[in-house]
Amino acid sequence: MKVLELKKGMVLRIAGAGDRCGFITIDNLLPCGEPELRFGYTELAPLMQVRGTPVVENNEMIVYLGHDHLVNEHDPEKKYLVRRVLIGQRTAVVYGHNFRHLEKHPDFN
Repeated sequence: MKVLELKKGMVLRIAGAGDRCGFITIDNLLPCGEPELRFGYTELAPLMQVRGTPVVENNEMIVYLGHDHLVNEHDPEKKYLVRRVLIGQRTAVVYGHNFRHLEKHPDFN
């Protein structure tokens, strides 16, 4: 999926025919202080669950919440874009290049 296609409230899911899943970081928070949604192969899911990392299955609904422009606290002239998604009751940040692992959910328009 391309970032330009995103609309607030859009329902997404992890792309790939069951061979990919997502992970929500709990140890390595982003500079904005929020967890990140990362992607990997389903073979890694049991290992991540043992570590206590929340795993997002490929059929789980992901809702795009929109984006914010945040100011870099070390250099106030620099701003960066943060795109957030809602997964269950958790929010996470997804970097633009990781949206290629997501697709529109076919059951929602």
